[in-house]
Amino acid sequence: MTRNILVHLSFCLLVLGASSALASPILTIEGLPSQYVPGGTFSFYVTLTDAADLASYNVELVVGGTPGSTPGSDYDIPSVIPDTPVSRYVFGPTSADKLNFLSAVNTEPDSLALTISDFHDPDVDFTLDPVTTVAGVNDLVAVVSVSTDAAYTGQLTFSFDTTTLQLDNPDIQSIANFAAVVAALKEWSATVNAVPEPATSVLLMLGATYLTLRRRAR
Repeated sequence: MTRNILVHLSFCLLVLGASSALASPILTIEGLPSQYVPGGTFSFYVTLTDAADLASYNVELVVGGTPGSTPGSDYDIPSVIPDTPVSRYVFGPTSADKLNFLSAVNTEPDSLALTISDFHDPDVDFTLDPVTTVAGVNDLVAVVSVSTDAAYTGQLTFSFDTTTLQLDNPDIQSIANFAAVVAALKEWSATVNAVPEPATSVLLMLGATYLTLRRRAR
């Protein structure tokens, strides 16, 4: 009986260990608002969790607008930093951990392409030092700010370019389960709408009130 329990326990631990080892990394956006205020700025986090043996990365975030809008004018990316009030940067909190952090914004005809990259060599010995990213501990790739013109009230769309994505180990090979990350990102996008103007909000409220009164009258 005792032997059976031990065998069963060993099997359970083996399954749990296998499940943990097979966990797929998740690259996503955290804290993206559902609405933005025209003329204002909002920020969000690009995060990467459960990435084992990560030594370098290249992530491209694509921000688009309503057809006919002007990237860099109607909407822009004024700030990209690898910090938060409580540091959660993937490679660590020290300045040496962020020594090779780079970001660049390219303006396309209908979007902004934000490229974020880094390789982890804090002791400058030309040997990459890998990490494993843990949610809430060291899962932050960057804090990104987006600003909009006061006259722009169109949509903002967010997606990742999987053709330029790199999540590499110290041998400059893709980390485990990289294909799963790419597959998930191909299915992911997000849309942020402008806060309705006061006049529009009033009309919506009046319309809702009218419909409610009609239902009650029946």
